[in-house]
Amino acid sequence: MFEERINIILADDSKAFLEALGVLLKKCLRCNVIDVCYNGKELAENRNLSKADLIITDIQMPVMSGIEAARRVNYRYPDLFMVALTMHMEQVYLDEIIGAGFRGFVYKPEVAGKLKDVIKLVMNKQFVFPKNLMIK
Repeated sequence: MFEERINIILADDSKAFLEALGVLLKKCLRCNVIDVCYNGKELAENRNLSKADLIITDIQMPVMSGIEAARRVNYRYPDLFMVALTMHMEQVYLDEIIGAGFRGFVYKPEVAGKLKDVIKLVMNKQFVFPKNLMIK
C-alpha cells in the first residue's frame, strides 16, 4: 500500500477548479501540490515532472490537450502515474486514455466523492476506469 506523501502536479484551464482541487487533496490525502499548469503545453514542459509522483490533468485544455501532454510526459517519465479528468465523458475513449499513459479517470462532477479512492488505487499500481468509457 502506498503510504508516503504524494507529490502532485495539477493541470486544468480553470484556476478556481485547481484551487478547489488543491484544497480537497490536502484535506483527504497526504498530498503535496508541487505545481499547477493551465494548459497541456505547460504540463508537458513542466520543470517539476521529475519530482512528481502523480499528475492529475483535465484532458481538454487550450494550447495542447491533456491527452497529448500525457503522451509527451509518459514518453519521458513512463513510471509517473497520471489520472485524467473531464466534464465530457461522452467524448472520452478508453484506448486513447490508456494509450496516453493514464492509469485512472475521474468524471469532474464526481471528483469530491471518487478522487481519493482513485488516487489510492493508482498509486498502488492499479488501473481505475469507469465501465461506461467508450472503446473506439
